[in-house]
Amino acid sequence: MTSATAALKQVQISDESELDDYGVEIDVLMQCKHRNVVELYEAYFFNRKLMVCGRRVGVVTRAVNVESET
Repeated sequence: MTSATAALKQVQISDESELDDYGVEIDVLMQCKHRNVVELYEAYFFNRKLMVCGRRVGVVTRAVNVESET
């Protein structure tokens, strides 16, 4: 098991086209593995809120610890 500090971004989604735009970005980031691109761990959509969890970079107002079995 490994442990890392992650950044969590939450976005209120007002309509489906907005969700589609974020969906494209999420798909690209999930596939992209490069040292100059922030690594995206997971994305969840629930109750009209999109929550994106990624690698912490720089200053973050609130950090969470995530664990994965790798």
